[in-house]
This record gives sequence, C-alpha cells and structure tokens, in this order.
Amino acid sequence: MKTLTVTLKQHTPLIHFQPGQYGATLRASEVKPKLDRFILGKLGKEEFEEAKRKKWLIGKGDHPALNYKMRIIGKDVILSPIEGYWGYRRNRNGQEIPIASPMFFGNMQNEKDKSKKNIKKCFSKCNDITLTLYSLSDDVIKVVLKYLQSFFLQTNFGTRQSKGYGSFSLVVDEKWKNAVEEVKVKEETMPVYPYFTCKGGEKVLFNEMEWFYKAIRSGINDCFGERFYMKSLMFAYAKEKGEQWEKKTIKTVFYDQLSDAYNSEDINEKELANHNNKSDVLTYTSQDEGEFLFKDCLGLSTIERWKKPVISGGRLMYKDFFTLKKGFRKTAEQSDEIQRMKSPVLLKPIKENGFYKIYIMYNDVPEKFLKSKFNISVDCCAENGFLPLEIYPEFSMKDYFDFIFRQYSDRKFVYYRVDIPKMILVGRNTAKSKRIQEIFKEIRDNYKKSVYAL
Repeated sequence: MKTLTVTLKQHTPLIHFQPGQYGATLRASEVKPKLDRFILGKLGKEEFEEAKRKKWLIGKGDHPALNYKMRIIGKDVILSPIEGYWGYRRNRNGQEIPIASPMFFGNMQNEKDKSKKNIKKCFSKCNDITLTLYSLSDDVIKVVLKYLQSFFLQTNFGTRQSKGYGSFSLVVDEKWKNAVEEVKVKEETMPVYPYFTCKGGEKVLFNEMEWFYKAIRSGINDCFGERFYMKSLMFAYAKEKGEQWEKKTIKTVFYDQLSDAYNSEDINEKELANHNNKSDVLTYTSQDEGEFLFKDCLGLSTIERWKKPVISGGRLMYKDFFTLKKGFRKTAEQSDEIQRMKSPVLLKPIKENGFYKIYIMYNDVPEKFLKSKFNISVDCCAENGFLPLEIYPEFSMKDYFDFIFRQYSDRKFVYYRVDIPKMILVGRNTAKSKRIQEIFKEIRDNYKKSVYAL
C-alpha cells in the first residue's frame, strides 16, 4: 500500500460543528469529498475515462470518488466558544456583552426558550496537523500529489468558510518535495488571484474581511462608536445597469404600509428628504419601483432584520426592528425550490512572514439561481401580502468584479467605473474609511494581473 503523510498549517480558526469530538479539527469526511470533486473536475474526458478503466474510482459513478483513504490528526487542539472570542464591550447599562464574531450568525435564539441561545459552534485551533493518505494504487497517490497543494490554497473548511474561516494550507517542506520528486509529479500551477494584505492580528484580519465583503454586497452601516456609512458597490452596479437598488424598492412599498399602520405622516417622504442631497450622485435612481434582487447574487439571505421607522414629534426615527423574509416562488421556468445559495465569493487568508494575504476568488452564480423569483414579506405588515421580486437574471461575477476593480481608459484619461470615496457618505475622514480605500486600491492595482482580468 502506498502511504503519503503531509503537514498542514492553519491560518484562521475553524468553526467546528462537533467541538466535543476528540482532537476536533479538520474532518476527513469533509476534506476528501471536496478534494475528490476538485481533482475530478480538473481531469479531461479522456483522463476521466482512463481513471475508470484503471479502477481509480469507487462507487457506481453517481458521486465518483477516488479510491484512497484519508486520516487527519490534530495535536494540541484549542477550543474556544465563538461568543467572547473577540472580546467584550459594555452596553448602555454597563453590562459586558460579547463582541459578535464577524460574519457569523449561527448562535440563534432557542425556539422553546427565547431567553436562551442554541450555542452549537466553537473555534478550533491547532498547531500540528498531519494528513495521511492510504491507497493500493501508486497512480491514485500520484494524481492526488499533483493537485493537493493547489486544492488547499483554493479551499476553506467548516462553517462560514466563504468568509475566511477554516483556512489551511499544505506545508511545502523537504518531506513534501521528496514525495513529489519520487513519483516525478508536475504540480498544478496556482492561478493568480486578486488580493489585499493585512498586517494586523487575527481580529484586524476578520474586521477587514468583513468590511470588504459588506462593501461589495450590502454596504456598511456602523452605528457603534464612530459613525460610518458606506453605500454598497452593488448599488452602483445596479444603477449602471439602469435598474433600481432593491432596498429602495422594498422601502417604497412597505414604508407606505407602515405609514398607514401608524396613521402618521408619510414615512417615505421623510426618508426621501433625509437622502435628498442633490450633489450626491448615489441617491435614489428611479421614480419607478424596481423588479430585481441584486445583493442576493452574493449569497441568499432569506431572513433579515431591518430598522423600523416611526414618526415621532414630526421627525423620522428608527426604533426596534421588523423582520423581512424571502419566500421562494415556483414558476414554470423554475419549479425546483431554492432555500439557500451560498456566496460565490471565497476569501482565502494565508499568513506568511508575519502578515496575511487575503486572496479573493469566485465561482459563477448558478444559472438555475438566476432564474429564481421570490415573495418579499415583513412581519409587521403581514396582512398586506407580499412584494414579488426576482433575481437579476443578467448578473455575472466577472462583469461585477470588472465593474469594481478593472481600470479603463480612453484617449484623455484613465478611470474606474465606480469611485470608492464617493460611496462613503458618513465618516469619509475616519481611519476606517482610509483603510477601506487602501484595500480597494491594492486589489485594483493587482487585479489587472489576475486570472479574472484575462
């Protein structure tokens, strides 16, 4: 039997769903299926037929897998609860409350006891991880060797993996080099991806990844501490396509209903007055209600909490929250129900020489999802029915990334299609604003050399 043992390096915490498991770290039951799909996706038709002929595969072909076994062992595993991992802050009553883990929403209320939460996840960190492969076929080990390093550089694991959690890489040491040399394998070349660097610690890393991801999807609205508000770059993308940003569409309909419910002045008029800055090119773009959902192309959110507007003393204020839900609507074009669509964007942090380099990767949005339609409803206006909206059918990840990162030029000057500083409406002179602009500048500078700019 051919045996191969390699060492893995962990770059970011893994959100583990079985923290009580001995040596809880990467699970072979997650890694092997992903690795097999990665490798088999790289093989051409002739290579795949050869793999079947040489009996490299197991199973009947419905879910093909390579014929080898995998074992992962982690030593000195450190488990930490997610809540409190990033520290604590004091609320208005002086109570210490845990700082929410960036881009993690797993610990929800207990349905039976609303005062409790279902604490299911924890962080797992480990300094010494070995991965061992066993196979009766040298050829199987050889094909795994060809793609193993590239696989770990393009894949994360565990919960919230697209947001940078669960990042590992293969340690290219003498043992690895000797194994590659022994079987004379030419390793797959790693594609060149756009990236930005972070020279801070783990907390800074996840904050910056969260800023980046919110900027390209929903926008940033920070009400704690120093006020900061940045419009979503997806808003500008929708505008360029001649469409209306979905948030405006949803507000137009449901804020009118809330006005009736409160028997008050028109909330929409107050909202519009608050944003009626004529010099701001990012204000409302259309008098007509839009038809499309844009930000869900970067990950479907079926339940959202929105601030509830009220008129108090003639002023528009936001108190409490209302819940917005998206329910799938079956059509002749799309009858298969869709309840989730994970983000096509993957953030891959790699720590080297004391700082992180965060690579930004994406997959195309499934065509099936682009044909989907949803019914939007809010709990405080449930009796008024729903608003039908559909996913923007022409959305393309390459088109969107080109829109925010590609440099264009004509005979007179060089330009980008969206101006990052203009998207920051509140807090433009803050340290956060400066850092976000630095992040996008660095990505734009190296985007032209990336695989996506080709």
